[in-house]
Amino acid sequence: MHATLLALSIAALGQLGASSASPAATAPPVLPPPAASPAAPAPTDKPIAISSPGLNGDCRLERVSITADHDIELPAEVEGTLTKLPIKEGMRVEAGQLLGSIDERQAVAAMEVAELQHIAALEKASDMVEEKFATESAAYAKLDLGKDLKANTDSKGAVPEINIEQKRLAYKKADLQIEKAQKDRLIAKKEADAKGAEFKAAKIAVERRQIRAPFAGEVQQVMQREGQWVNPGDRVLRLVQFDTLRADGLVNAADFDPADLAGRKATLTVHLARGRTATATGRVTFVSQILIGVGHSYQIRAEFPNQRVGEFWLIRPGLDADMTIHLNEPPVDAPAPNATAQR
Repeated sequence: MHATLLALSIAALGQLGASSASPAATAPPVLPPPAASPAAPAPTDKPIAISSPGLNGDCRLERVSITADHDIELPAEVEGTLTKLPIKEGMRVEAGQLLGSIDERQAVAAMEVAELQHIAALEKASDMVEEKFATESAAYAKLDLGKDLKANTDSKGAVPEINIEQKRLAYKKADLQIEKAQKDRLIAKKEADAKGAEFKAAKIAVERRQIRAPFAGEVQQVMQREGQWVNPGDRVLRLVQFDTLRADGLVNAADFDPADLAGRKATLTVHLARGRTATATGRVTFVSQILIGVGHSYQIRAEFPNQRVGEFWLIRPGLDADMTIHLNEPPVDAPAPNATAQR
């Protein structure tokens, strides 16, 4: 796997990170006014595919669409008052981190009750006292019956027959008590399982009132405030992950077949402010099998690693970018995990 390079190329920019021996040494260089750029193309809702073969037969796409693979608006799942919303725009959060909560007092109390009932049901299901007592009673009744039977064997008529029948009945009852105790314990286990399910449901009810980050990312917008009432489906915040971005474009079917592009190395060139560019190396991860439009184009997607420059990400969704897919290099299995910057 080739190492993935993420590079910021700055036109007419002096060397960065100069020596800090004097204030003048750390000041950014004065940039000459940028050359006039050609008129921007008319806005379009879809990327433009020019996909005519470039040098070495590479596939070249202009104005590809850069998006984040994970970009979601987290909604409220239940109605209630937002009692906690400790996050702000620009805050970095980890996967599973609590971002907000809707009044959960009643749900928490219900969960605690369900947990106690589950514990009590487990204790009842594991209680062996009734079964042990029934076993001991049956053993005693059997022994008592045996003595009377032996007495009658040794001396016929020593114990009246009615007494013998009563002790037989007592033994049979004690034996059945064992079976009943076993069935009662089995039923108690089923009840414990039911209480366990009720506890899980109560726990889920609490979790639905907690807004947690499904992935590590950055809060880009907060739509609500603490103390506001929200309904199910109301948007609370927008969370975006910038570590890996994807670029989507359209390829003319007359120029390339999907098999030509799948898994190929791709280079993304992003246009930044003041005529600068940033480049990133990634891999084609998806090639559509469906043709669209009168020009018979199909969608292609590549993924690229991103990196920070100070407090901000180098490449951001929505920037103008071009992409080159290198057909003269063999397909790669996956993007390299790390990215390094260079000028």
